[in-house]
Amino acid sequence: MDAPSQSQLTVHALRARHSEKSAESSTSQEDALLLNQGRALVQDAFGDGGWHAPSPKFDLTVFNRQAGKAYVFARPPPRIQVEGTPTSPKLKEWGAPLSPSDVFTLDELALFQPNLPDKTPPPPSQPPPTKASARRPFSPSPADTQPPPKRLKLDLRSLDSVIPEPHYHAAPYHTSPRHPALGEPYTRTAPTALPPHTPNSLPAFLASPFVRLAWIVPVRGTPPWDGATPASITDDEDTLPHGCDSNTIADSNSILWTHASLLEFWMFLLRCLRAVQLAPTSLSFHTAPSSSAGSSLVEPSSPYFVYGANRDISGVQAPGTMSGEGSTVPPLVPRKRLLDVDHIKVFCDAPRAMILRNLLDAWKYEIDDPDDSSDAADGKARQKRKIRVLRCARLVLVDKKSAGVLLS
Repeated sequence: MDAPSQSQLTVHALRARHSEKSAESSTSQEDALLLNQGRALVQDAFGDGGWHAPSPKFDLTVFNRQAGKAYVFARPPPRIQVEGTPTSPKLKEWGAPLSPSDVFTLDELALFQPNLPDKTPPPPSQPPPTKASARRPFSPSPADTQPPPKRLKLDLRSLDSVIPEPHYHAAPYHTSPRHPALGEPYTRTAPTALPPHTPNSLPAFLASPFVRLAWIVPVRGTPPWDGATPASITDDEDTLPHGCDSNTIADSNSILWTHASLLEFWMFLLRCLRAVQLAPTSLSFHTAPSSSAGSSLVEPSSPYFVYGANRDISGVQAPGTMSGEGSTVPPLVPRKRLLDVDHIKVFCDAPRAMILRNLLDAWKYEIDDPDDSSDAADGKARQKRKIRVLRCARLVLVDKKSAGVLLS
């Protein structure tokens, strides 16, 4: 496209409205300058392709407003007045020569003042060595010659197979009238009433013939009542059971069963069901969840573990360990629920409750005395050792809802 001729060229000049220049008219020299600028822009636009430097430059001062309102959309940041700061020491370059301030002499250094005491205490005097011949010969004490006590191995497995089924025996049905309560009541320890019962309300409650109660005999674990005697069981055939009054066990405050003694006690209770003086009496055996066999640590399913809302295993020892040196009493953990305790329930009428408690206290487990060296070939029968497992134990009497009534 050819560049347009000069006759077809029209240049429009935009001027700011200034109060001072509004009345002035442009001169012919200014018009010629504007016409030349416009012609140069048109030639650059229609000329050959390439880079062209815009020439001449526009005078931007014509857009400066001298009157009216003005707005700044991007205000420049303020200038910061830089004050003189102390110069920090600079590190010298490697290999730079030393300055006089870097050189010190020993004569200019101050003398060292020690802060140690003038005199140190002498070492303690040691006794003069004695001759080997003058020393007393070593003789072991009688306690050192005895073997250490055997560690008790508790049974953590389920006890379902220890007692033959059925685990519940109802009271025999009798058509004849009930016999009066005969027998001596338990008077070894005074009964402790459990809330909401009181010592004043217990006699009338125990005298009611229409109330059924049950004694809780613990087999493994601790019943959830303060003061109740805990119990444990072992499957070691060489271990003898013991009760709370055993003089051979240090700090014996719990019951220790064996499989044989527990089975014999169950058979004794079955014989009591047929006793007319205690009728009607029923019997049940309840097992708690047990841990896996061979476990050496207390697990959440262990019968010696605390069940319930507050589970705290801090300070719990393994059931197979001893609570103290020379002690074989297992460390038992209190229970939170009765269902978490392996126990036996012996149901009876309220007037026969204390008579049945006396019968439980008097039961004896008989076993051949291991200390008896007599032989059957000599014609002499071996002596029997009688162990009262429930003697001096604190058992709990509950009602039909398994709520505590008294502790005796």
